[in-house]
Amino acid sequence: MAMPGGREVATPDNRIIRRLSLENSALATSAPRGTLLDAGNTVGHILDPRSGGLARTWAVVSVSAERAAVADGLSTAFCLLPRAAIERVLPLYASASLEVLASSENNGKDEI
Repeated sequence: MAMPGGREVATPDNRIIRRLSLENSALATSAPRGTLLDAGNTVGHILDPRSGGLARTWAVVSVSAERAAVADGLSTAFCLLPRAAIERVLPLYASASLEVLASSENNGKDEI
């Protein structure tokens, strides 16, 4: 059943970048700068294991899937991957769809 009015995806500064209507699926959104862990706002909760620092490729990633755990895992993992890698991984999860992919370079303005 679709939620009345749908759901909104926003950047960490609360700018709405997409409105979605979902039916029989979960939506997970990950944003590396969504939760910052230090006073200088430089350490985020999604770390790039290659550098140990904040994941910087995407500002916001949203994935829908039948199962919330799949949507959550993919949205977090996709924060670390280039677009080409995301496009290779996504078809492995038949129920998953990439709903938002917003670049950190353009302050979250790029979206799919």
